[in-house]
Amino acid sequence: MYSFRIFLKGKQGRSQKALRDFKAFLELCFKNNYTLDVVDIMTDADLAEADGVLATPTVLKLGPPPKKRVIGDLSNPEMLLMAFGLERDGQGDK
Repeated sequence: MYSFRIFLKGKQGRSQKALRDFKAFLELCFKNNYTLDVVDIMTDADLAEADGVLATPTVLKLGPPPKKRVIGDLSNPEMLLMAFGLERDGQGDK
């Protein structure tokens, strides 16, 4: 199972679009084979600091190793797969 954490700022506008785009990516590529932790840096700044998040949206792939991060536009599934080093079917890192 894949584990992701997305860091957003607030619950409106760009943050909600980023969350919708990333959830669509997860459903397209991994169906039910993932978990997603959503973190609002406005209410959980300590976790953002601990994970070294400097900008939003930021997504961390926590597992399986290696850990990877993507910052910014989350609307292109092929770009996300490449950035995370994954294959479309979710069958492991390249």
